[in-house]
Amino acid sequence: MGTHEMKSLLITGIFRSGTTLLTRALATHDQVATAYQPFSPFFKAWRNLIFRDILQTPIDFKAPMGKDYFVSGEDRERFVKCSLEAHFDATDLEQIKKEVIANLDDDPHERLQAIAGVLGDLKAGPAHALIPQLFAIVQRCYPEKPVVMTGIKELWCEEFILPLRYGFQTRGIQLIRDPRAVFASRNTGKHLQSCGGKKYPVLFVARAWRRSFQYGKGNQDPSHFFWVRFEDLVREPERIMKELCHMLEVEFQPSMVEPARFLDGGNNPWIANSTASARREFNVTTVDQWEKFLNPEETGVIEFLCRAEMEALGYQPRYPDFGIEEFLRYRENESEITEWLKNSEFTLNNQQKELEITHAQRGKPAGF
Repeated sequence: MGTHEMKSLLITGIFRSGTTLLTRALATHDQVATAYQPFSPFFKAWRNLIFRDILQTPIDFKAPMGKDYFVSGEDRERFVKCSLEAHFDATDLEQIKKEVIANLDDDPHERLQAIAGVLGDLKAGPAHALIPQLFAIVQRCYPEKPVVMTGIKELWCEEFILPLRYGFQTRGIQLIRDPRAVFASRNTGKHLQSCGGKKYPVLFVARAWRRSFQYGKGNQDPSHFFWVRFEDLVREPERIMKELCHMLEVEFQPSMVEPARFLDGGNNPWIANSTASARREFNVTTVDQWEKFLNPEETGVIEFLCRAEMEALGYQPRYPDFGIEEFLRYRENESEITEWLKNSEFTLNNQQKELEITHAQRGKPAGF
């Protein structure tokens, strides 16, 4: 299949929202090839080139992808219209290749190891020429499959759904999960220990989650975009996967809802990162597990920061009376925060609290 005929798919969303689970489910399909975060360095470099060369708007090139870095609605619109014009030269591409290989070594369990053997074929050029090469690389890692849909899962890439749709008719799947569960999943238990015991600040998580919500609202297109709550996926996997297959134009296969058949990046039985062993069914206990790990104050703060968006998605608050007074009293232990997110923008200081109180007083989800 030539790259011009290829059907492509981007799976994205905030971290700890079920994107890996869905990626593994899709990979069981006879005609679908998917890869876990194969090209994260490419997407970050793409963002930086767009801002440097096209928008000519200064940003911190090291800024996390989950941050809303647009300074105006006009920049956001130009980002969508002009993204594919960004040019990757040979130096850019060599750096991306090095980082992709390093990521394979850092996470051999999840990442598609076969990419290393075909990555060298990438050719420099504009994004509109490079992107089909990326999907073709993933497709080549599944030589045994008659692939009709090639997908990549990349976190924090919601803003790329529209450029890819307009340029290549790429389908988009975005997952979203209760922000209390996202915060608890990242900052407690096994995942916290795997991250060196350092937490993400509540303000960073809340703003990244609200940003994802905004893109989910703005990306709506039944023929090319599927927005799904994690809770619905694990509670009703067959219904969700059948609806998803309809959007992807492939037939539903029972293997897609049989976690015992899911494989990891090395083609071995997949072990979900929220459990100690491979499961034979979707784990519905993860839906409300956050209640065991968050104290009332943490829960109240997250609900205060995300209330309007949570209510729009049907997530009910535990502490509806947690208000401005309680929010102003909240203090985060900064010594527990990971160093790369320990800055004034993500710290609940007086300035940031004032901004968040203004957001909360709007009483409705913010839009673009």
